[in-house]
Amino acid sequence: MGHTLVVHAPDASFPSDHGTVFSAVSLCLLLAGEWVWGLAVLMVGMGVAWARVYLGVHFPLDMLGAVGAPLPAPW
Repeated sequence: MGHTLVVHAPDASFPSDHGTVFSAVSLCLLLAGEWVWGLAVLMVGMGVAWARVYLGVHFPLDMLGAVGAPLPAPW
């Protein structure tokens, strides 16, 4: 599916580790009331997510799954 522009280790890619870190940090900052820093980290994370999909390292669903990964389980 597409072209991989960067050689990457073939391992489980769901959810993306990069996306999980960026979404967790931005969520923590936003919940702490640090709106400027939280939104800044969120914007950088969206750029990283786009770049990882563009390079062929992840599918878009891997990045969307990373946004929900830091949220606590409902039970």
